[in-house]
Amino acid sequence: MKKTKIEALQPLLHSPLRPEGLDAVHHVGFYHPSRNGRQEPVSFAMDEFRKGRGRAVQRWLTLVPHMLSGLPEHDIIIRSLYCDETEVCDASPLDRLCDTLAERSGASYSPTRLKKTRTTHALQGLGGHAAHLRELENVFQFDGSGLATHARVLIIDDVMMTGATLEAIATAIRSSLPGAHISAIVLGCAGGQQNEHLDPAFFDLSLDAEPTPAKAFLAPRGRSRRVPR
Repeated sequence: MKKTKIEALQPLLHSPLRPEGLDAVHHVGFYHPSRNGRQEPVSFAMDEFRKGRGRAVQRWLTLVPHMLSGLPEHDIIIRSLYCDETEVCDASPLDRLCDTLAERSGASYSPTRLKKTRTTHALQGLGGHAAHLRELENVFQFDGSGLATHARVLIIDDVMMTGATLEAIATAIRSSLPGAHISAIVLGCAGGQQNEHLDPAFFDLSLDAEPTPAKAFLAPRGRSRRVPR
């Protein structure tokens, strides 16, 4: 597939979390759950994306593909599975995002390669990272047939709370492709930092007009504001 050249805006952030088994994890912003009915605009737009709300979905579909410059090329893209899924059946906002990223990057979106042996409990409220890993132990299965053992696999998810889901998926991938290069992109990484690099006005879902991706950033264009490694 011929790649579509697009203008790069700002690079994705390096996640402050370090999920085991992944070579790199990037995210657009930081996620903060609702507190007492209040939530800052970027995190609210992430929650609205997860619910499939049209304007929120379109904001992220507009923004994320423009932030891929500088990332390694990937062979395939897969997405995380929701707790009530054992495989990808119905199109979701994540599927739309994966399709868009595949179209822009030239990678292949391969939703059927990842499956779960059972549905799982929602991780939020189960406890921390260790509890999440126990819930997801041996749940994911990955079909690496037809792929080189060193294939480059990109995982897409909406919000990363502890990194346990990405770790469990990476374990399944490496059981099939031991030499795979595995990376992930998520919209939001849970953490205490504020979204000072993003303009909340871009995520104002009450606006009828669709803002351009360049309006998403408060930092000067071309300036890299990464999380310290």
